[in-house]
Amino acid sequence: AHHAALDGVSGAALLLHLFDRDSEPPVPAPEGQPALPTTATQRMRETTRRMQELAGAAREAGGGLGRLLRARLGDAAPVRDAPLPFSAPTVSFSGSISSRRVVSYSRTPLEDVATVRKAFGGTVNDVVLAACTTALRDYLIARNELPDRALVASIPVSTRRVCDEPGGNHISAMLAELPVHIDDPLHRYWEGCRATRRAKRLHGLLGGRTLGALAELARGPALGLAARLYSDWGLADRHAPLHNLIVSNVPGPPVPLRFAGSAVRALHPHGPLMDGAGLNITVMSHAGSLDVGVLACGESVREPGSLARGVAAAVRGLTRQAEHQLDEGVSAAIPLLRAVG
Repeated sequence: AHHAALDGVSGAALLLHLFDRDSEPPVPAPEGQPALPTTATQRMRETTRRMQELAGAAREAGGGLGRLLRARLGDAAPVRDAPLPFSAPTVSFSGSISSRRVVSYSRTPLEDVATVRKAFGGTVNDVVLAACTTALRDYLIARNELPDRALVASIPVSTRRVCDEPGGNHISAMLAELPVHIDDPLHRYWEGCRATRRAKRLHGLLGGRTLGALAELARGPALGLAARLYSDWGLADRHAPLHNLIVSNVPGPPVPLRFAGSAVRALHPHGPLMDGAGLNITVMSHAGSLDVGVLACGESVREPGSLARGVAAAVRGLTRQAEHQLDEGVSAAIPLLRAVG
């Protein structure tokens, strides 16, 4: 499913309708009624609804930008410490992208993530980001391009509310630092936790729906033409990256799935690419496992397998450290809580 039609949460929910949760094949659904032609009244209602949506988007965007400006003028800590757009270092996958794609997959037990959290604190997302950070560090070291500061990842954030209709896109994003420049794994883990909390505070200050509201106001033929020209002219190579990559962690179906009686062995998630961010790492949980999907521009990432395998290997490495910590009867969660406040 293209991301223009579904966000990650909608896609995960759709799986439960497309597949079976037992060994019995599904009962075919009855054929739907033919769609009725659109009437003039329906068109007027749609126009009115669209105008109301635009007015709401303008209010949402204005409020979020106002809060951000006031915090910036007041030098608030979430704004001062969190990464800003176009502050990311330049690496090989941070330029213009081609039409060529490469993919790779790996998986790791979800119970290992629980072990890491028990020993070191943090969330599932913290463990996923730490594993991605370690995999990226090893990848960049092997290519002699490790920067002296953190990479900046765009992390999708669901803004779905209980009152929202199922399906569609209800998504925002936050920028978080991935401290690939830190050598010690535990220091890297805790610094990543701090970076994520800074990003969350800034995202909360801006308002979860502000970015979506801005996109709603800007959409249209002019925006599409501008995006095509930006890509055709390779403008992503001429300025600092907006961010380096996209990292997404999507909760998937917690139970085994079947299709016509056959077991689903793994899910291979993919997220979108964009000029300036030619690498996407998407992780989806499924029936006791974390399935990792790497999608990248083939011109800038030649060995996606090393990244996919690196994420799983990083989780194993953290798990071994966590098991040792737990065997010693000492938890590192207390210094973590002190570090992140």
